[in-house]
This record gives sequence, structure tokens and C-alpha cells, in this order.
Amino acid sequence: MLLGGLRITLLEGLIFSWHRAFFGDFYAVMFHPYWWDGSGIVYGPVFVFERWLVNALPGVMTIYVFAILNIPLAAIAFSACALACGLDRGRMVAALALWLASWPLTFALSVSANPEFVELAFLSLAWLAAARGRRATEGGLVALAALTKVIPGIFLVPGLVRPGARRFVLGGALVSAVVLVAVAAGQRLSPAELLRELLVPSGKSGGQSVPISSIALGSQSSPEITGLHAALTRFAFGLGLGSPQTTGDASPLNITVQAIALATLALMLVASAVVVIGLARRGGGPRALTAAYGLFFALLPHATHNSHPHTWVFLMPTWTAIVHLLSTDHQVARRTRYALAFGVAYAYVSLRVIPAVADRVLGTKLSTLIGQEPVWGGLAIVALLILYMRPRGPERGAAAGGASPGSASR
Repeated sequence: MLLGGLRITLLEGLIFSWHRAFFGDFYAVMFHPYWWDGSGIVYGPVFVFERWLVNALPGVMTIYVFAILNIPLAAIAFSACALACGLDRGRMVAALALWLASWPLTFALSVSANPEFVELAFLSLAWLAAARGRRATEGGLVALAALTKVIPGIFLVPGLVRPGARRFVLGGALVSAVVLVAVAAGQRLSPAELLRELLVPSGKSGGQSVPISSIALGSQSSPEITGLHAALTRFAFGLGLGSPQTTGDASPLNITVQAIALATLALMLVASAVVVIGLARRGGGPRALTAAYGLFFALLPHATHNSHPHTWVFLMPTWTAIVHLLSTDHQVARRTRYALAFGVAYAYVSLRVIPAVADRVLGTKLSTLIGQEPVWGGLAIVALLILYMRPRGPERGAAAGGASPGSASR
């Protein structure tokens, strides 16, 4: 699995993508003036800094350099996650195999999804800082991730509920202040303009400045959009409840689907916050921290209004967290049940063959109804982590991370 994953990642993620210049969202926004002329803020201030670097070194900072730089960013992220979990060599190899065999990682490399790899590295390093008790550093790294794109701001929840929240906030505030002052000065933005650009990042499309959130809206039936709203829309179309030609943005079907997607996201966020707060109140510990970061990494692809195939690269640290949680669980029956469930969810999201195999073996039509929608597996992973980490009976101490291996097995 390790060698096979490495081969596919190198071939499809890098070699086969080289001739098409890793074309994707990052290439369009960073290098094509139709999408952004360099004014204001797109995605976040850290992305603006990268644009300054491209402007300063146009012959050096090409798409190919960014594509190559994504490799060490991914390596940093993996190493930080493995160190945060304290994985031994065997478990580290297992986690690495899960990373390399995962389709989202290959796809993210193939489109040079640099912002996602930057966020992945910052948040993974934040996890490592948290594991070593460096709360101010953790806060600063979470802030940098949120200043790359807004969505990593959800990591404020696991950051604020643990001891040392003041240092976490102070580190994040200091880093944010430095970054925001620099980008405001460099982009010549007033405080009001800076606030507006942070809340609603804008780009330039067709010569007119428009909110960046509206650029990718389009038809929710597009396979380039992989969030719950889009998946439910395609599911409804598959059932014959509408079509891209007859169903507009203001249609009852679209409003209903959007309401279901938003309600589901709100429920996941609340449930995850409750789990993380409960773990912190019961004393925390290494397992609690691993669960918190693994869970919130799994939430990231759902938290954005328009997930793309490369957005699911944020599940990579979750695989590392799951390896740690299962390998340190001394309740054998429980560990076995969840290992099987997580394995199916991983295969569905990462290997992209489960619906086709099920159709062939069982005679179902899953490929038609759910296709290769990663969101269903993503939802399953979030739900499984929430169920797995909730305390119950004798497992209460182990779930909180406060029990020793011996006590957990008694």
C-alpha cells in the first residue's frame, strides 16, 4: 500500500500534471488577471504575501515552483502530525501509507492546491505545538492558517476550551496584528476596507470586482464542487426532482437543499464542540488532544461553502489521528468495530472504488445515486469520531485520555 500509494502520488500528482501546468483554482487566481488583478485580498492575507513574492520574482515563482514546494509542505504536515501523536516507526509507516494512498492528496498535488497545503502545514504544526504545551505558538499558527483562508478559524474551538487559553489568544492576536498591518500597508487598504476584504474576500472577474465566494457558485451540479449542498443537489437530480436547466438558485428545491446542508453543518459543529469541551473538562490528555485535532481537521472540508476535490486533503491528519486513537485503545472489541467502520469510510473517500464494487457485487445503483461524492464518507468520519470519543461506562477514563493502558484494559 505504501509503495503503491507513493507511485500513484508521484505519477498522477506530479509527473502527469506537469505538462498541463498543474492548472486549477490556484493557477487561475495567482497567475491569471481575469480572476485577480492583485488588488484587495483574495482568500486571505497570507495568499497576498505569496502574490507579492510572485510579483517580485516573476521568472522564479512559477506554478512549477509552487507545485514542488507543496511536497515539503505536505512532508512538514505529516511529520508534525506523527510527532504530535508520538507514533512509533510501525504506526508512522501505517499513517504514511494512508496519506499516500489517499486520492485527495494526489488530486491536491495535481492542481497545485498551494493554499490548502499551507493551511495543512500551519494547522499540523499547531497540533504539534499544542502537544508540547506551547499554547502561544499554537495560537499563532492557527491564526496564520485562518489568515490563509478563513475556514481554519474553526480551530479556535479546540484552542479556547483547553487550559492556557489566554496564551493561545495572545499568540494568535500578536501574529494577526503583524500580518494585518503588513497587508493593509502593502495593499493600501484603510481599516474599513481591510475589514471588508477579510470578511468578504474579493477578486476581479471579467474586469469587475466581485466577491470571491460568488465566482465558484455556478451550478451546484458541477463535479468540481463536492460539498453537501452540491451532493444533495446531484442526488435530487438523479432522482428526477429537477435538473440544472430547470432548477434555479431561488427554486424551492435549491432552498430546501441549502437549508439541509446548513443545518447539518451547524449540527456537526455543535456536536464536535460539545465533544471537545467534554474531553477538556474531564482532564484532557494526549488522546483528547488527538481526538480534537483529528475531528476538526475532518470538519474543515464541510465548513467551506464550496468544497472542491482538493479540499478533502484536510482529512490527511485525521487518518494519522485515527491510527493513534485505535492503536492506543485497549478495549479490543471496541477498537475492532471502529477500525472496520473507519476503514470503510477511508476506502470510500480515498480509494474511490467502493460504489462501483458494491454495484457489481450487490447489483445496486450506488454509483448512479451517490457517485464518487467524498462528502458521504466525510460525514461518516465526523460522526464516527464523535461517537468514538464520547465517554461511556468503563471507557470514560480512556476516552478522556486520562487513563493508563493498564486501567483502560481492566
